[in-house]
Amino acid sequence: MVRHRRKRLAAATAGVALLALVMSAAATSAHPVTDRLDDARSVLDGLPDDAQELLADVAGGDAGVPLTLITGDQVVVGLDDDGAPVVQDIVVASRTDGSQPVLYTIMREDRVYVVPSDAMPLIDSDVLDWELFNVAELAEHVAAGTVGAVPVIVTYPGSVAARRAPQEMPGATVERTFTSIAGSALTIDGDGDWWRQVLDTQARAHSTARSADLAAAASRSGPLAGVEKVWLDELAEIHLAESVPKVGAPAAWDQGFDGTGVTVAVLDTGIDADHPDVADKVVDMVDFTDNLAGPVDGHGHGTHVAATILGTGAAADGLRPGVAPGADLLVGKVCSDAGQCAMSDVIEGMEWAAASGARVVNLSLGGDATDGTDPQSMALNEISARHDTLFVVSAGNDGPGSYRVSSPATADAALAVAAVDKHDQMANFSSRGPRVGDGALKPEIAAPGVGIVAARAAGTAMGTPLDDLYTSADGTSMAAPHVAGGAAILAQQHPEMSSEHLKALLMGTAVDLGHDIYAQGAGRMDLGRAVNATVFASGPVGFGALPYPHQQPATGQARFVNITDEPVTLSLDAEFADGAGNPAPDGLFTMGANEVTVPAHGDVTVDITVDGSVLTRGGLYGRYTGQVSANDETGTQRGSVLVSAFLEEERFPVDVRIVGADPSAVYGDVLIVPMDDQTHLHNGPVVAGRGSEMTAELFDGTYAISAAVSWTADGVQQTAMLMAPEVVVAGDTSVTLDVSQAQRFGVDFPEPLDVYDASVDVTRTSVGGDWGLTASLTTSYSGTGPERIEPNWWLLPTDPVDLGTLSVATGVVWIPELTTLRVLGGGRAFDLDARYATADVSDDGSLQVWPDGDTLDARAVVQPIPRLVSQRPLPLVHAGTGTADELAAAEVAGKLVLLTPADICGSFTCPYEELHARVEAAAELGAVGALIAGPDGHVYLPDPPAEAIRCLAGPDSCPPVPPYSSIPVLSVPAGDAATLAERLAARDAVRIDVGGDGTVSEAYAVPFVHDRVPTMPYRLDSATLHRTTHRIHAGQPGETKTIEWTRAAETPGQGVVRMRAPRVATPAEFTLHVPAAPAGTVDQFHVAVQEFAAPNAPVVTDPELNSHIVIHSGERRLVNLTGAESTYTWNSGPHVPGASPTSIGAVDGTVTPGVCSGCREGDTFWPTIHLTTSAGDPTTTVTGLDNDTGAGVWLLDANGCVDCEITLSGPTGEALTPTVTPLIVGTGSILNLEAPGDGAPRVFLDGRWHSIDTEVAR
Repeated sequence: MVRHRRKRLAAATAGVALLALVMSAAATSAHPVTDRLDDARSVLDGLPDDAQELLADVAGGDAGVPLTLITGDQVVVGLDDDGAPVVQDIVVASRTDGSQPVLYTIMREDRVYVVPSDAMPLIDSDVLDWELFNVAELAEHVAAGTVGAVPVIVTYPGSVAARRAPQEMPGATVERTFTSIAGSALTIDGDGDWWRQVLDTQARAHSTARSADLAAAASRSGPLAGVEKVWLDELAEIHLAESVPKVGAPAAWDQGFDGTGVTVAVLDTGIDADHPDVADKVVDMVDFTDNLAGPVDGHGHGTHVAATILGTGAAADGLRPGVAPGADLLVGKVCSDAGQCAMSDVIEGMEWAAASGARVVNLSLGGDATDGTDPQSMALNEISARHDTLFVVSAGNDGPGSYRVSSPATADAALAVAAVDKHDQMANFSSRGPRVGDGALKPEIAAPGVGIVAARAAGTAMGTPLDDLYTSADGTSMAAPHVAGGAAILAQQHPEMSSEHLKALLMGTAVDLGHDIYAQGAGRMDLGRAVNATVFASGPVGFGALPYPHQQPATGQARFVNITDEPVTLSLDAEFADGAGNPAPDGLFTMGANEVTVPAHGDVTVDITVDGSVLTRGGLYGRYTGQVSANDETGTQRGSVLVSAFLEEERFPVDVRIVGADPSAVYGDVLIVPMDDQTHLHNGPVVAGRGSEMTAELFDGTYAISAAVSWTADGVQQTAMLMAPEVVVAGDTSVTLDVSQAQRFGVDFPEPLDVYDASVDVTRTSVGGDWGLTASLTTSYSGTGPERIEPNWWLLPTDPVDLGTLSVATGVVWIPELTTLRVLGGGRAFDLDARYATADVSDDGSLQVWPDGDTLDARAVVQPIPRLVSQRPLPLVHAGTGTADELAAAEVAGKLVLLTPADICGSFTCPYEELHARVEAAAELGAVGALIAGPDGHVYLPDPPAEAIRCLAGPDSCPPVPPYSSIPVLSVPAGDAATLAERLAARDAVRIDVGGDGTVSEAYAVPFVHDRVPTMPYRLDSATLHRTTHRIHAGQPGETKTIEWTRAAETPGQGVVRMRAPRVATPAEFTLHVPAAPAGTVDQFHVAVQEFAAPNAPVVTDPELNSHIVIHSGERRLVNLTGAESTYTWNSGPHVPGASPTSIGAVDGTVTPGVCSGCREGDTFWPTIHLTTSAGDPTTTVTGLDNDTGAGVWLLDANGCVDCEITLSGPTGEALTPTVTPLIVGTGSILNLEAPGDGAPRVFLDGRWHSIDTEVAR
């Protein structure tokens, strides 16, 4: 029986190519592509998947799609030289009150979190989960097609049996609800509205309110009303003929136990129900992923797992059976064909499987390492208890580091399975414990997980295929089904046995392989011993983390169960050791008895006590493990109990005081990050709460302490970023952060300029790199609030650090004023500080989409920003809020019109649609420009909504692309607007003298890098700058996508500075002033141009090209910036075939290997010829790439040449047949996405792993 369960429309269309995203330049547009994708759904309905993938590719192909936080802030992510995620750019969403949060980038080992300071109170109160800000997790959602929205799970307090989760949440869409966790799956839009509503509910709290008070305020109304916690709906990943005998299955078969009568559920990628090994085994299957083909396995993982559990081996004449070939099979497809498994799908699948009668459920999948309180784990515990179902879960493939076991294997009720090879050696990839947080024992058992041969789903290539019917794979995914099959056999043998006892019997009869218990658990499963067991121990005894000062002993109980008709006497032997393998101190562990008699069909418990008082300060605190062996009168071991405990060291109070702040100051939470790499002590950053005085309890060690304070001065929002970068804790400690000593960020520069872009990054990294903290402030010309004019930031100077590193990188890009406005008449003349929506030549606009057969073509369009240009003084009129009557009465024809639309504009922003309508009405009446003022400061002129424009008859039928507005629109300060309104009300003639041509032809880019927070302001002499002139050619009108300057030290790893200039219309001559190159540095320019096929619509490339739009990789050039000036030519034609360097230089002293261009190696010629400019620079295409799904852009910074034909001739003119050679992309993970277990070279593109994506002809 097959059922296809439809759930919901995906949050966005599928298929962003992750590598194309993260390897590209930082985004230059602030608004997400979400609206374009959502608006295009009507166009996409009924089109094939590749059309939907195309739209996502177009939206994200040119500059990198930002990751969206639930706060609406956007983070552009890239990779460093080691493939680790790095934050390239941050775009801060507007807050209702105009405040600017500090953005914290926190690194813990291989995890990177970006958290705005105004989210810290709800993290501190455990209302928001840390993973909502995990860069890698969010990138996985983007790779799966969720762009510009955040899928979450929301849980509610109270009995799950007594209530259902609410069906609505303001600012979000409820997708479905769960009974197991009293929760809902929701999608939060990435426009920031949801977060602004959350902040509004906290606005009535006092500025010094504690985190708990803010959380309480948020829980009373608004989006978080009644909410217990918001979690990211994480994408778990699937964890990739000698193994079955190895676990003792034949011994069980010989006694007649093969799982007959037992139903096992596999929640995975689906099933190939026609495979001979599982044919006729499936009793029901359901799809939870909205897969068009239903529960069919398009990946191969689920079929392999199911066959390992209960396959008959029919396709191999019975030679490759599973562990329990007599069992029946339920299949829940909870993972996509790309191998990604949404937490909400997994929870729904678990509920269905248990309710459908599954005795055992296999989950060969996992997400992040957790403490077992995440929604998946909590749901598993509740479902297991309600239905008495045993869940067998793979531990994860994130070894060999500690604390790596993934959810839901971390659930108390789950049987977490590690992987060993055929020689009983631990697989290096197998995730080790203990569990994060409480140090509980995980994993609990091991099984073979290397080189496992099982059924291959039709049309799939998972693992290493042996033939059409079988494939070999590695992973804890392969180990877990061995144990699930074993559980099915024991459930057949002992139908009365509870799931808890099944778990204990498997563990108690496992073979101790001598590995660390946090690697192997109890040992490798042995069914031969399990089916013959008469006495077993009922699971491990885990004390978790025991807090200092250990004044009271802790006691746990070991239970021994007898399933025979006779009593059994057991002697108990115990051994305990510390984390280094040394014997535990005498008296630390004691047994309540050394011998017990277990009655027939009964059980007996024995106390195990831990007395931490035997340890003294400086003693052997930390991890302890042990094993209690139960032997019968013959000395035969009949069972064993694993024991684990973590005895915490002493913590010391650290008092943090923030002094010298304005009485109106709003305090952010104090964030404390370890800097001594004692990862075994710290589970994560410490959020100490908010206020002027806080206390945290910390272990002996070194820490960085950071806080943010904001206040208003003269009506302008101020933000202080405070950090004590090196606090040594060896006893009671006090830390004072004095706001009065903070200095305003700024640069003394001799010329009056506008800020185009400004940023401050204070980065603190631990000595071994396991921990990191970056506090960031960023703003731009088109930013929000007063900071858009000049950053009102304050920094507390520091000294350098002794342990680890401290790096302070600040930078400013200035531009001359685009347009000057001088007020004449009615009083003294004065200058207006007027701002456009952006200093770029255009605003990223919408998409034009049209059908092309059964596929879809599309192109992104841009909306030019109209400018005022120098001319005679223009008369000014005031038309109030801009209603039709007010505009008519003002007689706006031929004049500038001042609008003060207080009815629609807040203090810092105006809604685009309403404001645009009023401006267009003024334009229709003949106004030549509009000045907009809000009630306070500068209002932010918003981006237009992005939309998908249907062109039913192809690109020529697309309507003209409108500009941002029909007339120039500028915002002016509210105070100046009030003065103008008063003069006009007095019937004075007011004119505006307009200067400038509205274009940007030069910019100044100045970075500063220090090993401490320096004193401010910076002082800069324009004579020290190097003038670079960039002559940018274009065959037809267009604009630059990138003008970027990068500087780095010649020594790799010493940091890189990247700064971008505004986008300008092309052709153009642009001047960029940068500091002259100091010794030991390398500079690079990157210029990319897009040309228009129609006004404001970029050229579309050949439809066979993967992205269907020019990627604009452009040209990169290493340069020597000595002397006073230099000139460079870009995009010069004609583009002709030519050789290119065999490697691409990089500014950090390394090179990116490229394919040898036009090279001969012995008898081999590589026809990989780049199309180059007349200057010999490689541009955007290269011949000779076959089957290029995007890796060509990533590796070579060039697209494959689709229409190029290559003919190879021998010495006598005979035609030579080219061969193809795999272009090895490399092994490992991208943004912590897990590579397949077989270790084959793969690259992750278009939402799936590819074995060979790009080949090179030769």
